[in-house]
Amino acid sequence: VFCCLNQPATTEIYTRAPAHALPLLSVGQPGSLRIEAVRDMPGVRGAVPGEHRNRLGDRWDAFKDDIAAYGITNPIFITHDYGEEPKISEGNHRRDAAVELGHGRVPVEIRHFGHAEQD
Repeated sequence: VFCCLNQPATTEIYTRAPAHALPLLSVGQPGSLRIEAVRDMPGVRGAVPGEHRNRLGDRWDAFKDDIAAYGITNPIFITHDYGEEPKISEGNHRRDAAVELGHGRVPVEIRHFGHAEQD
């Protein structure tokens, strides 16, 4: 599920990933997506949403407490290669914490490769 960049909560949500669903951001340009857009997005290296491979127990709770107190200070980095679904390159734990904490939006940085924005 993908949505448009920096739009109000009433923005239409797409159930598939049309070419215009991921915003075209300039390098370093901040943006955000509704949590529905990244909730089920896989990681580049096979990270599965909801599985915290290297942050478990007290470490996971402390990480979530930090996100709850200060928000996500580093955007989730998403890559989109031509002919493929977008994937999270960096920020799988931040996404999972945002989902568990009930955040409505997450900060993102998106990079399109191989003219994926036309895909």
